Amino acid sequence: MIANIDVYFAIAVESQAEAERLENLARRPNPDGGFIITYDPKRKSFKNSLIAITFAGIYLESLLYIVGVQKFGKYEYNKKYNRKLSYEEKLKLFGVTDENPPLSG
Repeated sequence: MIANIDVYFAIAVESQAEAERLENLARRPNPDGGFIITYDPKRKSFKNSLIAITFAGIYLESLLYIVGVQKFGKYEYNKKYNRKLSYEEKLKLFGVTDENPPLSG
C-alpha cells in the first residue's frame, strides 16, 4: 500500500512548530506582568495552526485506514468499518481506549 502518511505527519508537525514560533515572536513582556500580543494582520500563526490541524486529521485518517486494512483486510474494513464508525469507535476497535476520560463539566 502506497501512502504519504509520513508527509502528512511532517506537514502537521512543521506547521505547528511554525505557528508556535510566530506566536512567540508576537509576544512581548507587559511591565505589569503577563504578555502583550502583537496583532498580526496576515494571521500567519493562525493559518499555520489550521494547516497543522488539517494535516493531523489527514494523518489520523490515513493511519486508521492502513491499520484497519492490515487487521481486517481491505474488503472487510471498507464494508464494515471505514466511513461507518466515529474516530472514537475506530480507536476502540483497534484497542485504543482512555482509561481516565476527562471530567465533563
